Amino acid sequence: MLKNQKLAEQIFDSLNLAIEAERELLQYAQKNEMHAFSEIAGFLFSMLQRLAALIEPLKKEEQILPSYQAMESILDSLQRIIPLMESDRAYALSKIEFELIPLTEEGRANFYFWSMVSGDKEKEQKYLQEDIRELARNTYIEKSVETGKWKYDLSIFVLAYNKLDYTKKCIDSLLKYYPRFLKTELILVNHGSDDETKEYFEQLHPDKQLDIKVNGGGLFAVYRIIEGKYVLSINNDVFVQKNTIKNLYECISSNPKIGFAVPSTPNVSNLQTIPSNYTNESELEAFCTQNNIKNPDRWEQRTRLCDPINMINSEIYWKLKPSHQYFSVNPFSFPDDQISLLCRRNGYPFYLVKDAYCFHCGSVTLNEEQKTNSQKAFLAGRANFLRRYGIDPWYKCAFSNQLFQQIEINKTGHVNILAVNGGLGGNGLKIKELLKENVSNRAVYLKYFLTGDLYYDDVKYLGDCAVVEDGLEKLLLDSQQYDYIVAEDIDDEKSNLRDAVKLLISKCKPDAMVFLEVLSKSNEIIEKLEDSNQILDVYKIQESDEKMWAVIHIKEICHFQTSLQ
Repeated sequence: MLKNQKLAEQIFDSLNLAIEAERELLQYAQKNEMHAFSEIAGFLFSMLQRLAALIEPLKKEEQILPSYQAMESILDSLQRIIPLMESDRAYALSKIEFELIPLTEEGRANFYFWSMVSGDKEKEQKYLQEDIRELARNTYIEKSVETGKWKYDLSIFVLAYNKLDYTKKCIDSLLKYYPRFLKTELILVNHGSDDETKEYFEQLHPDKQLDIKVNGGGLFAVYRIIEGKYVLSINNDVFVQKNTIKNLYECISSNPKIGFAVPSTPNVSNLQTIPSNYTNESELEAFCTQNNIKNPDRWEQRTRLCDPINMINSEIYWKLKPSHQYFSVNPFSFPDDQISLLCRRNGYPFYLVKDAYCFHCGSVTLNEEQKTNSQKAFLAGRANFLRRYGIDPWYKCAFSNQLFQQIEINKTGHVNILAVNGGLGGNGLKIKELLKENVSNRAVYLKYFLTGDLYYDDVKYLGDCAVVEDGLEKLLLDSQQYDYIVAEDIDDEKSNLRDAVKLLISKCKPDAMVFLEVLSKSNEIIEKLEDSNQILDVYKIQESDEKMWAVIHIKEICHFQTSLQ
């Protein structure tokens, strides 16, 4: 927040006035009233120059830098539009409506948050609950939601920052494989490129082209101009394949509550890739031909996803109103976690669509930016996320890959799963999804049992039931018996591991499996289980130097009084 709030209010009011002038500019351009257009354009240009001069000294305050970058991009847009009225009026109209106005609206929202809100918890709360409804609008989506009529089935936008050779390959793959049965719009976003990206995009004559002069000067303005019921965003280092987009669409349109869907790709974190065996482009195409066959059993619900390419539900996205301004200073810090969290906490599931494989080169679009102060940006973003949402975005955000690589999940018939603690709930959810993928079993009941309420909002919609109790012993009141129990954070200094294990095993059906994440120093207690004739087997899987998994395969149920004493 700026120290000089009087100046901040003056600049904000001027940005509002600039947006009004831009809307008038569009009206005069539509009527082809050139005299009035020229007068408004001159007035607007002078106003924007004065605003840029006011903001320029403030860029020393790090959080205001994006506002200065936005002003550069807005001025550049207006300068390009004015001569277009003589040479290509239709294109000028498009650039005013789908570039100049949204860039200024995004710049206004950005400036408002960082100069008048950030750092004040009460104002930030009001911003999220009230102000953002007005400052982050997409009037096209609002109208479609109100009328139930959508101009496009799918809006596709490609984001490019230099790397023209990658961009051309990305666009070629997109034009080759996008589904023709959908009514689509193509939006090309040139995010501050200094190569020939702008000229290449113009040759393609997309439905909309958003040219941003400065990288960081208004990227999220693109979300103000999309008109599709669903939105596919693609970085220019992604090459789609046959049925990639089709199967993403099949997944997300199968349920109106799905928030977003992401394909499997290589060179991505968060355990989102799948085994593959290609070494060149022809082998990649052959692999995708075999892999990308529609199979809903391979649509895996997750607790978090990252997205060099994703498809979102427009209505849900604008209902949630993610705050891009919060990440504008530090764009590498957890925007994926933000939309994942908002969907989780509002009951909108999201999926890794494994039958929609495509190729991701690996951070080509953002790589040059990430080389500068990336570690500082990461730490700052993680701290901001924790302050804003109350949780560490990377604490137990996924499932244990070591565990599920070694243990087969394949029970048929009705299956009950109990997940005790476990952060965002990834391991319990993974068991449910593996039953679906491995043996097409959807007759699954999943319960989350938490001994603290920190992650309750994040798991309450993942399963069939979620409860918070003040101790593990409250499980004795649960009448259910379980086929799979996965328990984490039960062997700290506040609990007795022996008693916890006995209690969990007492909740098992015959032939059940119990997955315990415990401290490695608890190995002696786990070893005693192996001597019990009620246990089929105990597997020990080292997760780290401090943690291991003990996987207990139950033969029959008893109290285990002898073996654990």
